Amino acid sequence: MAKCPECRIAPLRAADGSCRYCERAKARVSPGRVSMDGALKVFVGGTVVANTVVFGARAVLYALSYLAVGDLQNGDLTAIDKINTYHTWMTIDWWATVVSAFVLVRLQHRWVNAGNANALTRPDVGLSWFRTAPSSKTFQRWQWAQLFGYLSIIFLNIAFRNAASNDGQLRAWAVLEVMLCSVVIAASIGTTVEARRMTAELLERVDFSEQAARTARVTEPDPIA
Repeated sequence: MAKCPECRIAPLRAADGSCRYCERAKARVSPGRVSMDGALKVFVGGTVVANTVVFGARAVLYALSYLAVGDLQNGDLTAIDKINTYHTWMTIDWWATVVSAFVLVRLQHRWVNAGNANALTRPDVGLSWFRTAPSSKTFQRWQWAQLFGYLSIIFLNIAFRNAASNDGQLRAWAVLEVMLCSVVIAASIGTTVEARRMTAELLERVDFSEQAARTARVTEPDPIA
């Protein structure tokens, strides 16, 4: 199915050739030069802080769990209480992960909406800015890496929570969790860097388009003359 030529994001409806993304995007915002600084700062700050705190804490908990399982293998029975305590905090962190994911999606929508409002002021920029920006592909790769980390953590929790039956499996689970948390943190930082670049690229394109339009009006021949 062909993608919409206006936004280059969603496919065209087979029934009438319209685009659902364009309709929703235009319904959310009105074309206008609005500041993207606030929305960008909240998105960047929220992404870095939320993912660093949530997944950083998760990585630390699983690293401590890994060490506690090692102590248990060496005969330290007090490690059982440590492991149970860590698993309780892991459950709390799991729900914090789910909540942070929803919050970050909303923050990204707010940033994209601000970009759409600016982009819609220029017909030659439009909603395709999100796909045509030079940094867009790198931004999307970081987001795919972030999504991979999220989904892998969900899979591990479903697969290992009831299936891990020995110390070796628990330690393997802990190692994988630490690795995936590191992936999510790195991807979130990469996402915010590219979001800054995309914002600068969009505003530069809009400014250039406005300047070109003003120049064209000034140099346009007077019909009366």
